[in-house]
Amino acid sequence: MSSPGPMRARRRLLLGAASAGLWPHAGAQPLPEQVPEQAPAPGPWVPALPWSVQGWRLSNGLRVLMAPRPGWPLVSLQLQLGLGSLLDPPTKAGLAQLLLDVLSRGRTAGGELAWAAESLGASLEAQTQSLGASLSLSLAAPRLHEGLALLAELVLRPQLPAAGLEAARQQMLERLREAQADPAALAQALGRRLFWGDSAAGRLATPASLGRIRREDLLALQRSQLSPQLSSLIICGDFEPGPLRALLERQWGRWQPGPQPGQLPTPVQARPLGSRSLWVHLPEAGQSVVQLLAPHAGLEAAADLPVAQLAQAVLGQGYSSRLGLEVRIKRGLSYGASSQVESLPGGGWLSAQAQTRHEGAAEVAGLMAAQILGLGQQAVPAEELAARRSSWLGEQQRRMESRVGLAAALGEQIQQGLAPESPQRLAARLQAVDAQALQAYAARYWRPEGLRRVVVGDLNLAGAGLRALDPGAWVLAARDLDLESPLLRHRSRRGAGGTPGPGGSG
Repeated sequence: MSSPGPMRARRRLLLGAASAGLWPHAGAQPLPEQVPEQAPAPGPWVPALPWSVQGWRLSNGLRVLMAPRPGWPLVSLQLQLGLGSLLDPPTKAGLAQLLLDVLSRGRTAGGELAWAAESLGASLEAQTQSLGASLSLSLAAPRLHEGLALLAELVLRPQLPAAGLEAARQQMLERLREAQADPAALAQALGRRLFWGDSAAGRLATPASLGRIRREDLLALQRSQLSPQLSSLIICGDFEPGPLRALLERQWGRWQPGPQPGQLPTPVQARPLGSRSLWVHLPEAGQSVVQLLAPHAGLEAAADLPVAQLAQAVLGQGYSSRLGLEVRIKRGLSYGASSQVESLPGGGWLSAQAQTRHEGAAEVAGLMAAQILGLGQQAVPAEELAARRSSWLGEQQRRMESRVGLAAALGEQIQQGLAPESPQRLAARLQAVDAQALQAYAARYWRPEGLRRVVVGDLNLAGAGLRALDPGAWVLAARDLDLESPLLRHRSRRGAGGTPGPGGSG
């Protein structure tokens, strides 16, 4: 419902338009409605101006990628490090993230790293993913050399003080507490755990795992993984590449490999937990979050990756995707339904998510499953395929037309072991994917037995629909969750009854 203020303002505007003669008088003929019978067909994809990426390695093995773009007022720097979460030891999940957090809190010759970055008018971001971690700086082009020196000092003289470890640990614990109360974040974590199980991709940081990490663990990981041979430096923006080459060799060439050999993430294989469905009672949640998980192409399935990208675009990428159309547009059950994918060495996974009223959770879960499985049962019409292809390519092109987006895209390609790829090459690969190839991909990867479901919300309001959806589902209270356990429940709570919602106590 609109607030009274905007409504009164709208009335005043209409009255003003009528008194000024801009509104039709009573005897005027109304304008004919111009309502198209159907949505216009998508236009052809128009490629952006070509751009190039220059890549080479310094004498110490550090990979450098430079994407000079004259006219961009800022420069983005991204340092990719071999600190992926897949390297976390089984009992110390969160180690890679904790090391990156401590590094980014370190001190430089100019003081704390964050303060030194701000003094350059820059913003520093740190992020850990499955295959690697990144430290990113965005700053004005005239201060590029100072930004490079700041990042170089961080890896040349890394500092891991005990006080920094405890501060970073407490911050991670606070983020975990916030995620436990956030239905969307909790569902995402539970979906990963349910799908990947006890494989490296299914390990999640918990208060217990963070409590086991000691400073010696950080030092050992730093010695093995903080190495130029496992790292890449990406520079995007307005700069002259020629003079920068010699500077980088002088500045970054002094970074030497650590005393211990580093390692790359090993192939992972999903080992799902013992239930296909998980219903979690979180009574304070305003809405229920529905999460569906399914297999996806891994990085070694190179021939499947273009088809997988287009299948994801048809299913859940953007407002007009099949999930958005069925769940939001046609039925109004959610403000948005979408999906995302992750390809890892050895395998990958699809994660589809929507938020809805508690009473609609079972219906939304059923609709989402039908859309995932339906792609393997019937070929996508040519017009829909063309529209989704254009939408996906347009999104990638927009992303790569910004310095931050281009640096992020190049970083992801490096992590995945792929060569840098422009929108033009992406378009060529996707144009070769037809409806038959997409259907065959979906039929091979997205089968009923491979689906997993998670619902987080107030199960007292969800009704009997969830029980009917999967009578064998695990039903847990959020307060009883233990993400390290193969049963996802604290040992002291196992066998305790009384969990609200369908399915009993699980």
